[in-house]
Amino acid sequence: SAVLAAVNAVQATPWRINERVLEVLTEALDTERAIAGLPERDPEVPPFPPEAEHNPDLKRAWKRAAAKAHERKRRNLGRRLQVHKAIQLARRFAGRDIYFPHQMDFRGRLYPLPAILNPQGPDYVKALLTFARGYPIEDEVAAGWLAISGANHYGVDKCSLEERIAWVEQNEEAILAVDADPWGPAFDFWTKADKPWQFLAFCFEWAALKRHGWGYVSSLPVHLDGSCNGLQHYSAALRDPVGGAAVNLLPNERPNDIYGQVASVAEALVQEFVRPDGPTPGRINQLDKLLDFWRERAINPRRMAERWLQLGIDRKITKRAVMTLPYGSTIFSCREFIEEAAVEKIERGTPNPFYQGADIVEARRELFEASLWLQPLVWQAIGEVVKAAREGMDWLQDCAKLAATMGLPVSWRTPDGFLVQQAYRKLNTRRVETILDGH
Repeated sequence: SAVLAAVNAVQATPWRINERVLEVLTEALDTERAIAGLPERDPEVPPFPPEAEHNPDLKRAWKRAAAKAHERKRRNLGRRLQVHKAIQLARRFAGRDIYFPHQMDFRGRLYPLPAILNPQGPDYVKALLTFARGYPIEDEVAAGWLAISGANHYGVDKCSLEERIAWVEQNEEAILAVDADPWGPAFDFWTKADKPWQFLAFCFEWAALKRHGWGYVSSLPVHLDGSCNGLQHYSAALRDPVGGAAVNLLPNERPNDIYGQVASVAEALVQEFVRPDGPTPGRINQLDKLLDFWRERAINPRRMAERWLQLGIDRKITKRAVMTLPYGSTIFSCREFIEEAAVEKIERGTPNPFYQGADIVEARRELFEASLWLQPLVWQAIGEVVKAAREGMDWLQDCAKLAATMGLPVSWRTPDGFLVQQAYRKLNTRRVETILDGH
């Protein structure tokens, strides 16, 4: 009954369309440009240079650039259709209360059923939605939480709560200018936010509070999120002070960034290979095996380390590997995540230190080798930062294997009475050919 009451409470929460955001979003989509993360209408395909007709290298370079442009056009078309659908739905329900039916999976997670417009959508969709029932902001504490929400949306979220409130106060003139004219002098300010559309909605709400004063009824959702939730659960269950501090379970003036911590450890491990006398004895796990493996693939560890340091090992390189660890990711998926993040950095304009040629196949091969080299070092860094969680996962996996030998799923009942069953079954499939209408 407690579980069903929670589901019904979520489903009984009325929402409304934020019509000011809808107006700006519609105008932005009508332009040719990519504004605040929206896909541009028609990415330009580079014309074929005549001199490339007799220059194989130049021709390959053009083919590579043209292929990327065509892929971007195809991807952007689908994304623009999604934005159009969200706008159409928002217009249809504007001025009316909206309720979102939810479904619950076998783990107890809730998902809204409408696919295009829902509170779990992308940035512009979340910005389109506001609560239908607001509450008055009566004091500095309530206003502070609204300010914290705005700073978080802008990307000012690695500092104390007081510093986030101070950031809003320091930038209040620009915030009010966004409210007065989103397309005016403050256009660059709000469009450069981490979550520009939700920040735009905040600007409208903050300006309304300033105009009305105490007692203003605010309906803007103030989002509160965990720090890598899976690792938070492991650290809490295992009473792990190291992991708990890394995922902000322990009191701290400033939030810790576990992805950044893993990246720092990984970078330090990479630095070991550019030392004049090589890695410090005992610092790199299974160094001899790694050296043999790299030697077989003709990989120069020092040269590879220099290239990775040139690209930069930041939190984006390690984030997906860390984030998916509690959900069963492996060292093999770790390599894929590293490669994806490196490709994204290069596509955003960071020079590619691994390959400068025009051959796409060769470029992919070089990135594969590079991610394969960094993979064990990131995996070791994860183990050093979240050691207890890794041990807890190993224990649970051993339990799961034992249950599987008995033909049983791993199951447990949560404190609120919800029965979880991890029953992943192998399916035997058979295709049956049938006759329909004589064929």
